[in-house]
Amino acid sequence: MSPFFSSLTSLLPFSASSKLRSLIAGIQRMEPQVLSMSQESMRDMWNTCATQARRDGKANTTTTTHAFALLREASRRATGLRPYDVQIYGALCMGRRLVAEMATGEGKTLVAGLAAAFLSLGGKGVHVATVNRYLAERDAEIIRPILDFFGISLGVLKEKDNNDQKRAAYLAEITYGTGYEFGFDYLRDQLKLLDQGSLSLGEKLSTDLMGKRGQKGDYVQRVVHHAVVDEIDSVLIDEAITPLIISPALGSENPGAPAYRQANELAKALKKDVDYEVDDQKRNVTLLPAGLEKIYSPEFHPRNPEVLTRAWHFYLEQALRAQECFILNGHYLVRKDKVEIIDENTGRGFADRKWREGLHQAVEAKENATISPEMQSQVSISRQTFFQRYPHLCGMTGTARESAAELDDIYGLGVEPVPRHKPSQLRRLPDRIFRSWEEKMTAYIAEIKKRHALGQPILAGTRSVQRSEELAERLAALGIEACVINARLDEQEAELIARAGEVGRITIATNMVGRGTDIKLRPGAEEVGGLMVLGEERYDSPRLDRQLSGRAGRQGEPGGAQFFLSADDYLFNTFGVKEGEQIRKARASKEGEVSPGFVRLAFRVQNRTELEQRYQRKLMMLQDERFHKLKRHFKHSS
Repeated sequence: MSPFFSSLTSLLPFSASSKLRSLIAGIQRMEPQVLSMSQESMRDMWNTCATQARRDGKANTTTTTHAFALLREASRRATGLRPYDVQIYGALCMGRRLVAEMATGEGKTLVAGLAAAFLSLGGKGVHVATVNRYLAERDAEIIRPILDFFGISLGVLKEKDNNDQKRAAYLAEITYGTGYEFGFDYLRDQLKLLDQGSLSLGEKLSTDLMGKRGQKGDYVQRVVHHAVVDEIDSVLIDEAITPLIISPALGSENPGAPAYRQANELAKALKKDVDYEVDDQKRNVTLLPAGLEKIYSPEFHPRNPEVLTRAWHFYLEQALRAQECFILNGHYLVRKDKVEIIDENTGRGFADRKWREGLHQAVEAKENATISPEMQSQVSISRQTFFQRYPHLCGMTGTARESAAELDDIYGLGVEPVPRHKPSQLRRLPDRIFRSWEEKMTAYIAEIKKRHALGQPILAGTRSVQRSEELAERLAALGIEACVINARLDEQEAELIARAGEVGRITIATNMVGRGTDIKLRPGAEEVGGLMVLGEERYDSPRLDRQLSGRAGRQGEPGGAQFFLSADDYLFNTFGVKEGEQIRKARASKEGEVSPGFVRLAFRVQNRTELEQRYQRKLMMLQDERFHKLKRHFKHSS
């Protein structure tokens, strides 16, 4: 038995392992036959598989075996890459409507393409959703030669496409794009239907994923059956709390700008815990009775009451939220006089996202930027509701097991771990934990300096733009140069992160910037220990920690990962104040380091936070469902 089959048996339930082992064995047996076939003969066999799948409504065992044998050989001829058994296995998992958990560096781009090609046999369309446009275009070009080999049409959604270009991309058998672009195009089509007055939005959202296209209208999408989601935990879990919203601006200028600027000035005169209280975890501010009395006094009266669109105290509360709860280069950055929200799960800036209910304008006033017009929500849908509408939803990621229960509960998706092509050599070193941020950073920088002196490539993970730049400055003061990758450099991130495996290179990255880009060790890097991932702090979720540490040790290469913690970390300050106090009061060395046993407090806070965030995501989905039920009710009763 091959190492692949033995590892498969040890990792998976016997029933699943047995079925998939049988399929892979059949694919292997067909390989000599396919090797001797001409491209024309291979195309004929592929078309026969497609005819069979469309007649039966799905691919049977024989069709599946033939299709993947053909795809393996087409990949070898067209790209020079012969898919490993584990890659075939990952694609088979997605063909069975599962989430394939595959480690970093295992070739997920090729796996997604194989799965998409296989699913296209049914003729019902396939959407391949990625986390950003760069990856959509890159991955499509990587897989294009294989699809061209069989004449499978491929469409790619690009940033500045017009409706005709989008429509052509959607008419292809396989369409690559970002998850949010698929969702927004769906909502835009629904608005066009509303403009015709043909169907209500609530009624439309209750039908098929893309609905039936009318005789008129500039619609771009068509009915599609399959969705293959790359980094599926990021799309379905991390981003699920942010609904997809079409919000046209109310005019080109904001007539209420003076009110936001005055509120920003007056908020500075209010006293915390006297006039208002702050909920750091929920990032919310509530005016207390003393504060309400003060802001409605003549001294605080709005200078331009005619521009107010809501009660005056709401302006003050949003100004206080902007000042107390939202940090420049942490939650947002200012670029070209515009406030851009930073996605806290990826570290990327999004120019097209805006906070609602006046918060975005309050932040703009705080930063003395141009006050943008407020947005009026025309139509929205939660990501959970949107992706549930694909009859066949599947995907892959390196970190799914922590979210297995939620993926099953919300989406009905099972998770299958895919064995590595080569055994992992990643060394996960014990966390080090300190009483204060400064004591931790002293040790953290010393560790970077020590490993850098040996020439070991280092990936330093931080949670914000501000922290990444502060770390770079501290290293520069020691004469150590580092490459900083954060939301300011989102266009160049893939190229820069790919070089993180060079000898002597230090790369500082916010959260999972560059996710989806393989970090390959360059010459000489293996001899000095491979890539070393050093986490500046732990994140809200153990899954995000594992995403970061998983950047090292790809394809059996050497590598290491270690996290440094302190009582002043965001995790404790925001979600675990009591646990942070326990660490501050603990007995410590002269360097401020406490017993490693206190790390369990971080895991306790993470677990508590994950449960709360999971509850919030489910609550959003239920609210979305109730909203659309109400719209259908009013439609039928009118």
